[in-house]
Amino acid sequence: MRFLIGSILFLLGAAGIAGAVYTGMFIMFIGGIINVIDAAKVTPVDGSGVAFGIVKVIFASLVGTLLGYVSFGVMFIGMVVMGGKK
Repeated sequence: MRFLIGSILFLLGAAGIAGAVYTGMFIMFIGGIINVIDAAKVTPVDGSGVAFGIVKVIFASLVGTLLGYVSFGVMFIGMVVMGGKK
């Protein structure tokens, strides 16, 4: 039973790391760049859209890193549960 719970936690942690890369890289970083470009294309330049896109790009690393650390923690707990004494 411990091995099953540990395996599930390990897989959730691995999926969380993939989600952290997706969130930090694609949604925040690339999405922020696309927001800035789209806001700059509008005839009266949308200042709030540009600012929101820049903020997304600035905080992309922070969001990805925090999600990665939390996911790594879940994965580590799963490894501890799998390798614990019986």
